[in-house]
Amino acid sequence: MLFIPQGFIAPPIAELDDTDKDLDVNILAVLPTKCKIASVVQGASYFALSHRVEAILGDGTKKTYFLKDLKGDIGKDMAKGEFEGLKALHAIIPSNTPQPIPHGTYAKDPNRHFFLCDFHEMKDDMSSTERSVAAVAELHEKSDSLTGKFEFHCTTHAGNHPMQTSWCESWEEFFSRQLREVVELAAGPSSLACAMAICGMEMWVWMWRLMNQICTIRVRDMHTTSEPVEDYDDRIALYALRNNITVSAQWPHNKSTRKLAIEEMRHLVAKYPNGIDGFKG
Repeated sequence: MLFIPQGFIAPPIAELDDTDKDLDVNILAVLPTKCKIASVVQGASYFALSHRVEAILGDGTKKTYFLKDLKGDIGKDMAKGEFEGLKALHAIIPSNTPQPIPHGTYAKDPNRHFFLCDFHEMKDDMSSTERSVAAVAELHEKSDSLTGKFEFHCTTHAGNHPMQTSWCESWEEFFSRQLREVVELAAGPSSLACAMAICGMEMWVWMWRLMNQICTIRVRDMHTTSEPVEDYDDRIALYALRNNITVSAQWPHNKSTRKLAIEEMRHLVAKYPNGIDGFKG
C-alpha cells in the first residue's frame, strides 16, 4: 500500500470555474480529430492545476488524458521541460511511461500554459522488484549521449525551480553541480523536486534502497556494479541524499525525509572526513 508520512499536508483541490469546464481551443487542437470531451475532473497538485480529461474519440473509443495547467513564464518552461523529459523517456521505455502530447499556451490567456499526456491509473500496490529494476535497467542500457557528455537539451525543474542541465564533461561534474544547487536552495525558501538527466544506473537505485534492501541486492544481480565496487553503497547513499534534501525542501512538513537526509550526511562525513582526497579506492 501507499505510504504517506505522518504530518504530510496534501494540496487542496480547487473548484473549476465555468470558464474552465470547457477545454481551451488550443488544447482541443492537439487532441485527435472529432474528439469529444465527456468530462473534466479537477485533481490536486502543488505547482499546477491538474485535470483528468475523459474523451470519446471519433470511432467511439473512450480515452483518458492527464492535463496540467501552469501559469507565467516559469509555468511555460515547466510544461516544456516535462514534455521533453517524458518524450525522451517514452522513446526508450514506452510501456512504462505515458505518451506525451504537445504542450502549449492557452488561446484565451497567454499567461496560462498546458502539458498533456495519456492518463495512467495509479495503484497503491508496489510493482514487483524484478519488473521495476528491469525497466530502469532497460532505460540505462538503451539511453545514450551522442557526444559522450552529460546534459539534457532543455531546462527541467525541481518542483518549480529550474535546474542546470547544460553540458558537463563527466557525470561527477554534472551530479555535484546539481547537488550543490539543491543544498544551497534547501537552506532558503525555494522549493525543490527531482530533475531529469541522462545518468548512470546507480542514480536510480536509491529508490529501491529506501524501499527494501532486497531490491538493491536484486539490482546487483541484474546489473554490473560500476567501479570502484568498494564504495558502491556510499555512492547510492549520496544519490539518495540529493533526493532526500530535495523532497525535504519541497515539503518541509515531511520530517522523516529531512531526518533521512541528516543521517546520510552524518554517515558520509564520518566515513569520508577528507572528502574525495581521503578516499582510498
